[in-house]
This record gives sequence, structure tokens and C-alpha cells, in this order.
Amino acid sequence: DTTSFSPLVSVRRRGLPARANPAVHSISRRVISGCRFCTVQNDVISIVQTDLIGHNRAAGYCARSGRKAKMNGYQRIAAVLGGRPPDRVPVMLHNFLMAAREAGVSMREYRRNPRAIARCFIESVERYGYDGIVVDVDTATLAGAVGVPVDYPDDAPARCSGEGKIGSLQEVADLAPPNLLKDAGIETWLEATAILKRHFGDEVYIRGNCDQAPYSLAASVRSPEGWMMDLMDEANHESAHKLLSWCSGAVSEFIGLMAATGAHMVSNGDSWGSPDLVSPRLYREFALPYEKSVVSAA
Repeated sequence: DTTSFSPLVSVRRRGLPARANPAVHSISRRVISGCRFCTVQNDVISIVQTDLIGHNRAAGYCARSGRKAKMNGYQRIAAVLGGRPPDRVPVMLHNFLMAAREAGVSMREYRRNPRAIARCFIESVERYGYDGIVVDVDTATLAGAVGVPVDYPDDAPARCSGEGKIGSLQEVADLAPPNLLKDAGIETWLEATAILKRHFGDEVYIRGNCDQAPYSLAASVRSPEGWMMDLMDEANHESAHKLLSWCSGAVSEFIGLMAATGAHMVSNGDSWGSPDLVSPRLYREFALPYEKSVVSAA
């Protein structure tokens, strides 16, 4: 059997197409174990999408039996996170670059226009019928919001320039408390998440990503090279912890703002704290405690 995207509900079984319904759109999927909503085995099952407010939304119908799925995307992911069995394996994609490219939106427009961000994800869910959205923009917005120099390519994600905001850890004492509400990039990210939550409600799981965890943010504020060298000298450790505490305040503020959008989940990453870059000892001392602190804040 072969599958393809089709404007009709299509199920192939032993080479024969099932009845098609031109009133809806579908994405055909191969389900190896058969349909979970009827007794047909080894069919290609379609996930039907119905029209709502001018957009097609995954509704989770079995094209063979015509029965509605037991769970929507939000319920499916929430079940797994709660330790309960879903009706099928849920899918959440970290696909903002692909979604923007397929929607014809440049990164320049994407990072400036919350409605463009929302449209990219809405169209992607319509196209692929997945269960959860990771609302992401780049790994530099938070750093830029606290004053780190950032480059903004027209058609690539923003990236920290590598220069850092401070030239040494001795400057940490002079850092003013962060105020993310003044930053246009943060505002765009938050508004896009709120638009998606209003659009999908509790049909699709919305995960509002919050950029960098404290250790990675500290690497951007100090500069990655300077940060790694600083940690090699125990004389710098007290100042390093002060910078991490300052960064934790910025991360926690972003998490709080993101939670206020109504997103079902908030998240962030700590790539500079990965095992390729720091030892277990340094991770336990400088990254893990601050990851725990922002988790508690969430």
C-alpha cells in the first residue's frame, strides 16, 4: 500500500480505496497495528480534518469506521504526561523553521509578527495533523532582551554574536534587574503563544518555550569562551553564582509571562550545560541547581 496527502478521505485496504468524502480534508497515515477505533487491521487510516473559523483542524476521525477518536491532541499528550495510556502515540514537533518555510514566512517577518508565527503553526497542524505545538522563535531572544548583542539574519534564526554583555565577572554587581516586558521580541513571542491558545483552546497541546535556562543564558551574557574559562578558576566561582542568580531571575520572569498566556506547558533548554561541554561536576554545581530553581518557579 502507498499513502499520499489527499483532499479526500482515503483508506487503502488490499489495494482498494474506501469511500471518499469530498466534504473534508484528510492526511493519510499508515497505522501498522490497525485502527484503534474499529476492528480493521493493517489499513492506512486517515486523520480527518474539519473546518473551523476558516482553518482545518485535526479532529481525529477514523475514515474506515467513521467513529470519532477518543482523544484530541491536548488530551493525548496530557494523558501521557499524567502516566495514562493515550488512544495512540501523540506527536509534538519542534518544527518552527519548517513551519515558517512552508508558510512562506521569512525569519525576519517571523520574529517580528506574532500573527505570522501563529499562522505558520496553524497551517502546519492543518497540514500534518499533529497533537502539540512547540512555540519557539530562536535561542537568542532572551539573551537579547537582557542586553546581549544579537545578530538577526533575514532568513535564519537570530543568534548571539559571541561578544557577551559583560567583559568580566566583576561586572555582575553592576547589572540592573532585567525587565523583559520592555522587549519587543519577548512581547512578540508571548502574543503569538496567546493567539495559538485562543485559536486551538484545549484541542491542540500548546507548549510555550522560554529560550535559555540560566546556565546557557550566563554563557551568552559573559560570552561562551569567557564563561567556560571563568569556571576553570575557583576564584571566580562566587561571582559565577551571582551571575547565575541574576540569569535565573530573567528566566523565571520569562516563564511567568509565558504561563500567563495560557500555554499548557512551559519549557526551556540548557544546551551550554550539555555533557559535550561541561563535566558532571561542573554541571551539578553550576547548571543543575538553577535548572531546579526555574522549574520550581514554573
